[in-house]
Amino acid sequence: MRIIRSDYHVCKKNTLKYNVERLQKWLQVFAIPEYVSEWLLYWFKKWAILEVAATVSLVAGIMVYIFGVDDRRELNIINAFSAIEL
Repeated sequence: MRIIRSDYHVCKKNTLKYNVERLQKWLQVFAIPEYVSEWLLYWFKKWAILEVAATVSLVAGIMVYIFGVDDRRELNIINAFSAIEL
């Protein structure tokens, strides 16, 4: 005869309550924001404007990095000479 645990069917597996109860105490801090962010991604993936904004911000970041090479190079040279003078 097979014994079936009755408390297993109380909580559904894909609910936040089940997932948080299953984790250790210190992991609960990470479980709730992850659950919320997964739902936000689910709802926001329908918005194409967010994909466009992400692409624009990525391109802008790359451009800032490329155009800032001279400034970083000068700053490295200045830091190297200031280290030699000490």
